[in-house]
Amino acid sequence: MWIISPWAVQVCITTMEFASVLRFNEETFGLPSRGESDAIGMNMQSVQLLATPLAAVVLNPATFPAVR
Repeated sequence: MWIISPWAVQVCITTMEFASVLRFNEETFGLPSRGESDAIGMNMQSVQLLATPLAAVVLNPATFPAVR
């Protein structure tokens, strides 16, 4: 799983499964468990998220020589 977000603090290299996303949402928003798989899914709380997003990175457009 790759989490690319302006709210992400750091790179987290961990193998997770889809049920981990469900568990993260359940724990973050106080929702009930949806079944066995998300109950045993890895907790994504190790992914540190910011309360406010980081500033956007603006990339300059690339220029290429004209093709003849």
